[in-house]
Amino acid sequence: MKLETEIAITTLFGRLPDLTLDIPSGEVAWGYAPTFRGPQALPVTFTPSTSRPPRPR
Repeated sequence: MKLETEIAITTLFGRLPDLTLDIPSGEVAWGYAPTFRGPQALPVTFTPSTSRPPRPR
C-alpha cells in the first residue's frame, strides 16, 4: 500500500505541478480509524492542462 501511495502522489504532482491546498493547512479536518489516519476532505486548486499527458505503458 505504501508503494502504491508513493507512486500515486508522485504522479499527481508530476502532472499538476501547481497543485496547492485551497484552505489553510490548520483547517484540514482529520479522520481516524483503527488502521488509518487521513484528511476527511482535501480541497485543492490547480491549473487544468489543455493537453493530455501521454499514458504510461
